[in-house]
This record gives sequence, structure tokens and C-alpha cells, in this order.
Amino acid sequence: MGCCCCLCSLLLLVSAFLGLLCVPQVQQQMNRLRYQNIENAPVATVLYIVDLVSNTVQCSPKLLEGNIEWLTCVKNKVALSGPEVLGWEAGAVMGRNFKGEVAPWVYSHAAYRTIVYDPSARRTPHHLSQCNTSSTWPQGLDALLVNMHTGDPDWAARRKLFFDALPALHLDGSGHGMDAVVPKGVRPRDGKSKRKVNDVVGATLFRFLFDIDVEAELAEMFWYDETIGPCIVTTIPPGSDKVSRMTKLRDEVLFNKVLASSVGRGFMELAQERGMDGTMKLKEILWIVLFAAYGGA
Repeated sequence: MGCCCCLCSLLLLVSAFLGLLCVPQVQQQMNRLRYQNIENAPVATVLYIVDLVSNTVQCSPKLLEGNIEWLTCVKNKVALSGPEVLGWEAGAVMGRNFKGEVAPWVYSHAAYRTIVYDPSARRTPHHLSQCNTSSTWPQGLDALLVNMHTGDPDWAARRKLFFDALPALHLDGSGHGMDAVVPKGVRPRDGKSKRKVNDVVGATLFRFLFDIDVEAELAEMFWYDETIGPCIVTTIPPGSDKVSRMTKLRDEVLFNKVLASSVGRGFMELAQERGMDGTMKLKEILWIVLFAAYGGA
């Protein structure tokens, strides 16, 4: 009984605390305190985390409208925290740089590009994190979507082709609701096995996006991910022999399977209608799927 009372009291205190955080004036005062203590890293960090919790709670109703609306709400609140407390323009806040020094931060697309493509930081438009992945791209691919200018005509055309040609991505939800594909040998208690989890993700992903069976390729897909994944941390891309093996899996085996499917044929037809190289674009989306969707998941 005593434990239940303590638990109820704790829940009430937490609820009251979260409720206070939802009051704009309270959050503003807390942010003021954070900026006043910006030199005190532990205090500033705790207050920053509390501020993020506050933003998350305040934006929770947006989850009913979708994840994008919720994320936009949170980002806007972060970008406005500086103006509300410091009187600065929207998007400017105080924070710490990579050296731990207190410095102003400015949220803008131009500033972001200046930083992430800074040659002195070994960053180029070919990078993902600290990895120059260009040696692993399909031959002839000139850039990744993630590294292109937002709004670039080619960026927009590629994105629209991917969305229009893959029924699973249609915003009407017609491609959603599919059950997970569980390959042979995977059991409910295998959640601690990275390989088994990857197998479920890979089999489900390729069925969902392209309506094909890749169970025979799951072992090679796992090797592919284990080969390119470390580059994100080590900055060392795979050697030429490994790149050749990766290319064979992606640009030959998986490419031919997708091409033989109705989704693959529709993709190629739509690309041709729009004056685009369907083969290159299909190889591009396969690179993205293996790296970001299969590997990222």
C-alpha cells in the first residue's frame, strides 16, 4: 500500500512538473536561467534536456497530425528560444561548439551547408557523416539526394520519381499496413541477434518497397551493411575488392530482381516518360535503401 502511495505521489509530481513546463512563461524563465548559466556545462545541459522535454510535451498534440508536424513544432520552438529570451533574431541561440566553447549558434540552411561542406573539416558533397561514400556508389552516379541543394530541380525530380514510382511511398496510405516478413529460422526470442533483426528488416523492406523476396540475399545484405557501416565512424571506405562485391549484390543481383517485378517495370517506364535514366535511378534508390533504410534501421 505504501509503495502504491509513493508511486502515485511521484506520478503526480512528475505530471505537475510537466504541466508547469507547458506554461510559456515558466519555460521562458527556465531558458533565461539556462543562458545565464551557459558557462556551467552540467547545469546548462540539464536545463537544455528539460527544455527539450518541455518542447516535446507541448508539441505532443501535433503527433495526431503526423510525425513531420510534430518535428516541425519542436524545431520551431528550439529556433525561437533565443529570440524569446535574448531578443535575438529567430534561429539564433547560445550553445557550445565542438571544442566545448560557448558560442552563438545560427540555424539556417546556408550556415548548415557552410559547415557540413567545409573542406578544412574534410567535408565534401560526397560525405555522409565523416565517410566519403562516393567510391561505393553505382558507376555514373554524380551525387546523393542528401547532399544536394534543397529545391534543386534535379533533387526535386529524383525525389518525385521515387515517390511516384514506389506505391509503398504514396501518401494515401495504400502501401501501409503490411505485416512484417519473418524469414525462415527467425524466432520471437531472437531480438538480441543483430543478424536476425536485420533479416526481418531486409525481407520486410524489399517486400514493402518492391514486392520481391530477398531471403536468398539476406546473408550477403548483412555482410554489405557490416562492410560499409564502419566507414561512418572510421572515415575509411571499403577497399576495391569489397566494393566490387557490394556492387555485384546491389547493381546486379538485387537490381535484376527488382527489374523483373511489376514495381521495377513501372519504375523504369515512369523514368523513361520523364526523360530520366531509369537504370541509374533504380540503382541509386537501391544504394539509398541498403545504406539508409536497411542499414539505418
